[in-house]
Amino acid sequence: MALTVPSGDGYTENLMVPVIRNADRLGLVEIDQEMKRMIGLGREGRLSAADMADSTITFSTTAGIAPDGTAGNSILNGTNNAIVGIGGAKLKPAEHNGEITLRNIAPVLVSYDHRVIDGAPASRFMNYLHQALQDPTLLLA
Repeated sequence: MALTVPSGDGYTENLMVPVIRNADRLGLVEIDQEMKRMIGLGREGRLSAADMADSTITFSTTAGIAPDGTAGNSILNGTNNAIVGIGGAKLKPAEHNGEITLRNIAPVLVSYDHRVIDGAPASRFMNYLHQALQDPTLLLA
């Protein structure tokens, strides 16, 4: 999770990337609670180095900052094996259940360290992420 701390003029003062530990064993509600706790610590200036150490994957978004429908190419942070950059959604025509309809489409870019992750597992992760974004109930299983 990338956490930006806004300055008085609305721009980012600095970027901090706190770690949600054992996220694979947490439910969405628990992840949300931990994320809010970390955001609170960050805004209070109370995040420790340990709170930001040993991450493996970062999820970052430019939604609300960059133009909708765009996303930057994120660079891996220190110990990260992968980073997922999510841009702001934009209404676009898309096929859904055999029909063309307007859908909110957000660009999602995944960068991964090929020294650690082979292309096949990274592709399987991207496929699962795509499916989960299409059907969030998959995240509840």
